[in-house]
Amino acid sequence: MDISNSVSGVEKLNNSNYNTWSVRMQFYLLGQDLWDIISNDNTSPPTNAEELRKWKIKAGKAMYVLSVTIEDELLQHIKDAKTPKEAWDTLAALFARTNDAKLQRLENDLLSVSQQDISVSQYFNKVKAICDEISKLDPQNAITDTRKRRIIIHGLRPEFNGIITATRGWAKEPTLTELESLLANQEALDKQISKVLIKEDETALYSNKRSFGRERRSARPTNINPHNEDWRKRPQGSSHRGGANQARHDKNKEEKKYRRSNDQCYNCGKKGHFARDCRLQRVEGNAATSTLKESNSEEEWDFQVAYAVDNDQELAASCIIEEEEKEETALVTVSDRFINYENDWIVDSGCSNHMTGDMTKLENINKYEGRRVVVTANNSKLPITHVGQTKITPRFNAEQVELQDVMHVPGMKKNLLSVSQLTRSGKYVVFGPDYVKVYRHLQENEEPIMEGRRVESIYVMSAQTAYVDKTRKNETPDLWHARLGHVSYKKLKVMMKKEMLKGLPKLEIHDDVVCAGCQYGKAHQLPYEKSKFRAKAPLELIHSDVFGKVKQPSVCGFRYMITFIDDFSRF
Repeated sequence: MDISNSVSGVEKLNNSNYNTWSVRMQFYLLGQDLWDIISNDNTSPPTNAEELRKWKIKAGKAMYVLSVTIEDELLQHIKDAKTPKEAWDTLAALFARTNDAKLQRLENDLLSVSQQDISVSQYFNKVKAICDEISKLDPQNAITDTRKRRIIIHGLRPEFNGIITATRGWAKEPTLTELESLLANQEALDKQISKVLIKEDETALYSNKRSFGRERRSARPTNINPHNEDWRKRPQGSSHRGGANQARHDKNKEEKKYRRSNDQCYNCGKKGHFARDCRLQRVEGNAATSTLKESNSEEEWDFQVAYAVDNDQELAASCIIEEEEKEETALVTVSDRFINYENDWIVDSGCSNHMTGDMTKLENINKYEGRRVVVTANNSKLPITHVGQTKITPRFNAEQVELQDVMHVPGMKKNLLSVSQLTRSGKYVVFGPDYVKVYRHLQENEEPIMEGRRVESIYVMSAQTAYVDKTRKNETPDLWHARLGHVSYKKLKVMMKKEMLKGLPKLEIHDDVVCAGCQYGKAHQLPYEKSKFRAKAPLELIHSDVFGKVKQPSVCGFRYMITFIDDFSRF
């Protein structure tokens, strides 16, 4: 057999395939009885003439195989080799440096590997491929199956924690194949269950819609005459059938009535209804939604309620009623064509405090340290971060009004004006058919200090776009400390208390405040002296430093960094 034809199927060696090339070449040389020349540690040729002739033939074949299975640019590295073993060792040493860098990269990949959004099978194959590559590059430190299992378990998604915990109680730990099969079956079961749940939700939604239609039809007259032609036009599925069906229907109805009156609700513990119809569950599950039905109307209403919660106490903060117009189950929002939610304030009689989501409207801001939160319509909780004051000029009268103790709630889309907080401060709020007015003293011929209009079923205190004293908003002690040339906080506190400076606001100053700029400006540092010792050889002196702990961890989860610098080479 021609050796050139048989070796043509082997992929040539390049800068990226040394591992696969060396394995294939070893198998090929074993098949051609040429591997003993390369693997033999005794590189000197035999002295016997006949054996020397045979050795030269085999060595020539081996050198030819090596030369035709590498790229042309690599041929210069082995052209001066005396024996095939020397050529083989030269190629191994040449790619050993590349393998070290690749080995480090694979180790880094192995440390940060995780399942994320791939399947169990793909995740197992990914980890196995990385471990196999590392084992090929470093056979002495090959990764065992036990370590592979630990690496795989560490990177699994949290949904598999339960099954992993269960396997640790087994008398014998499962193998990699058994673990993969176990997790794959669990993954398939989870997907099947999720599909069933989605289908059940869709069926429930369809059933609710059908039942809603039956309730709507039951409100209409049901006088049906079998002899009337209109009776033939009734929809299919009507209950007007034969006597046997009617008797069966009445029996089932009595059984359901008996069960409903004797079965106990799993939610509240009372009898007479099921858990799916429990009113307590509806109130607790969706405290921000309610439905009102009038006896002579089919209109439905949707309430959007936000309220503050302090321990076990619930305080209403906002209630906006919106009317549904066209579709039976559509969600209709309040039109904002006439309301500027950025500047206007919604007057709310159930609101516990003034609230806004725009912190730029506030001045003299203090951090809120209470325990209240604001609950929105979807039952999500918004924190109260700051409390300040604001000044607004209502659009319908020019008098400027200052609101105290306004809460800043990040994420709130509307500005809420609390009626209860206005009345607590001694004001009077009067609601009319189309307006709302606020008085200092409820007297005849008195002009209101604030006046709003009724827009889209809610009372709105429309405000001017420009707020007064915007240049003084968000003033802090640190700002005035810097404005006054970094004066000491004690002197600044005295100046504010005794009103020694005109225009200086009264702000709360803590005694333990530290200014970073003042500390840097007063710091003293001597220059570093040059080192008198200099290393004369590599690794004679190593400079090391540790950096950390950092807030943002690395990809592998580390928070510290250590450096080593050689004094001689500066590497």
